Amino acid sequence: MLEIRLQNIGKRFNRHWTFRSLSHQFNSGSVSSIIGANGSGKSTLVKILSGFLTPTEGEVQFTHLGSTVSKEDLYSQVAYCAPYVKVPGDLTLLELLHFHNGLKPLACSTEEFLDICQLAAHSEKPIKHFSSGMQQRARLALAIMSDVPLIVLDEPSSNLDRKGIRWFQELMNTYSRQKTIIIGSNHNQDEIQDYPIAIDLGTGAISK
Repeated sequence: MLEIRLQNIGKRFNRHWTFRSLSHQFNSGSVSSIIGANGSGKSTLVKILSGFLTPTEGEVQFTHLGSTVSKEDLYSQVAYCAPYVKVPGDLTLLELLHFHNGLKPLACSTEEFLDICQLAAHSEKPIKHFSSGMQQRARLALAIMSDVPLIVLDEPSSNLDRKGIRWFQELMNTYSRQKTIIIGSNHNQDEIQDYPIAIDLGTGAISK
């Protein structure tokens, strides 16, 4: 399991500070949420927690089983899902699974994965022919089913209908154990459910 410690981090774009002086610890094996409206810096913070962005000031420490994880090695420890992260559209789902397994092995077989994401009938179809909801299910399943200690999800219910949202909630309830999971949300109760709010970028509230 993986722990993240933020120490007075801030992020600036040009002369504008998106946020400053954020300190928090995401404990190993916890599921927590970061909430904030559009423009609050939620997605920027989520990207920092995924290792895709570096804060302008402050420090982010990643620790796995008591050892510090370098930024260069972090990619192998984290799975990241966001609606603005595209999957290769020309690949079929089976080809995408093969490609993904070469980078981050899944904690299940191919058959189990296809059954879990309810896309077995579409396994040989190019991803670009999937509906937006089907693509989001594939992205979420790839992230949550990856055999890594840290899962970061930004607005996971995007493009999902009510059935898809129930599917996501069941997936989280079943496969979130023993992983550190962080969910970024625009106050969407379907996404954060009863997960504690770690940081509210709208009010500036940070849990202790």
